[in-house]
Amino acid sequence: MSEFINYLRIENFLKQESVTRLISFCNKNEAKFAKAEMIPPSEGSRKSLVYYNYKDSIIQNRITSTLPMALPRLNLPIANIGGLTMDMQLTASGDGSFLAPHPDKTELTKHFLSFVYYFSATPKMFSGGKLLLHLRSPEDGCFVEVEPKNNSLILFDSKLWHEVLPVRVPSQQFIHSRFTVNGWFSNQVI
Repeated sequence: MSEFINYLRIENFLKQESVTRLISFCNKNEAKFAKAEMIPPSEGSRKSLVYYNYKDSIIQNRITSTLPMALPRLNLPIANIGGLTMDMQLTASGDGSFLAPHPDKTELTKHFLSFVYYFSATPKMFSGGKLLLHLRSPEDGCFVEVEPKNNSLILFDSKLWHEVLPVRVPSQQFIHSRFTVNGWFSNQVI
């Protein structure tokens, strides 16, 4: 039996006016993006800017609406969706940004489903930034590359090791970054 890395991509996830609103929000709030940190902290494991505790009911409701379809496809238990907690943040990956291999589910978290919603200014002004999803660990050599396609949502099991390859933004302008709304669903409040 061959093994495969199970993830789900949903393209054209939001209406264009919502994508435009997100780009505008990021541009207007550039000063509120802080240096990203890992939990637990680990030097040299991440370089990007984050707008922590981002709240957007349109995006939250849209992502949550995918769960009845997504959970069975990802072989995750269909939980009491109303009893789940969701945390999300905005991430701006500028020139040289990356994310070292890690799983989102650890001894410190109750995460079971991770998501990444990609959006960017058009035309796209960055390169790189692919998401690598590993079957077991970064050392196993079995992974899938996920292209950061504008207006698409990626969902995957929080146990999967994953990383983000370096991003290149030749203009060095914040608005040309690789943007994401990323986060996690948890079974309990963390």
